[in-house]
Amino acid sequence: MASFLDIDGIYDKTKRYIVTNWSDEDFTQHFGSETAYNDNKVIEVAPSYSITIKPDEMRELGQFEAFLFTRHFVTREMYKESSKLTDPELIKRIEMGINNREARKVYEDKTISEIKAGQATPFMDKLRAEIRKEELAKIAEEGEKTLEEIKKDLPEEEAKGEFQE
Repeated sequence: MASFLDIDGIYDKTKRYIVTNWSDEDFTQHFGSETAYNDNKVIEVAPSYSITIKPDEMRELGQFEAFLFTRHFVTREMYKESSKLTDPELIKRIEMGINNREARKVYEDKTISEIKAGQATPFMDKLRAEIRKEELAKIAEEGEKTLEEIKKDLPEEEAKGEFQE
């Protein structure tokens, strides 16, 4: 079972991921500043910043941000789960599982997914559902339109092509 977080080499800045906060509370991930050296002087390339993702929210992030968010989020959720238990043996097993790839993978799979061209993602499905809901609300508010009313709202070239009688 390979983890999303197992990478060889350096991060790929072109890869994008959807991360989901499936817990019941906000999660904030802090990122440190990036620095570079020029003429033996330290130059801040990018300042430090934070990303907060609310419960049931999905966010598109680059590979580095998504991996770091997932790593810390999964660790927090695994510790939260162990804190609810009373059996010392179960607590010990879950806390040991925090460093176990197979145990973490179950949580990681719920948290992160790669965006690939031509492939549907939960993020896009959720976005489409929200847009559809808004459009249906507009239709319900405006009522049904006749074909003539629809033609008036369209640009002239579209009205001629698709709605020609």
